[in-house]
Amino acid sequence: GATAVAAGKYATNDDLSLVCSLFDAVGVTVRLPEDKLDIVTGLSGSGPAYVFYFAEGMIAAAEKLGLDREAAELLVKQTILGAARLAVETGKSLRELRESVTTKGGTTEAGLRALDRAGFFTALEECVAAATARSAELSHQA
Repeated sequence: GATAVAAGKYATNDDLSLVCSLFDAVGVTVRLPEDKLDIVTGLSGSGPAYVFYFAEGMIAAAEKLGLDREAAELLVKQTILGAARLAVETGKSLRELRESVTTKGGTTEAGLRALDRAGFFTALEECVAAATARSAELSHQA
């Protein structure tokens, strides 16, 4: 997993280094200014739900086309796992990875164009912005 940390006004560099070393033992740690933590919540804290929702949509699409749910779910889970491994282990950018599996005029390109026409990036921007705004609201209530 990943953890974002920010030094509060009373934290020293030693304090921050200690916290980072603790979290580094179980994943990656990103140091950010405190005013960026709501964005982290909207992106990474809520992110697993977005991935699961995307997966649900892929499964529903496969079922609508005639694939049984069990097979669709297995294939989608393995697709996400494989893509995540490539993203983490290859050192390539996500754009490079996407381009490396997208053949001009092929099936993947057709699918990506359909996502673009449906406003996929806009939906994701609105999604992360809404979760970020809600995180800010909740932090002000505390």
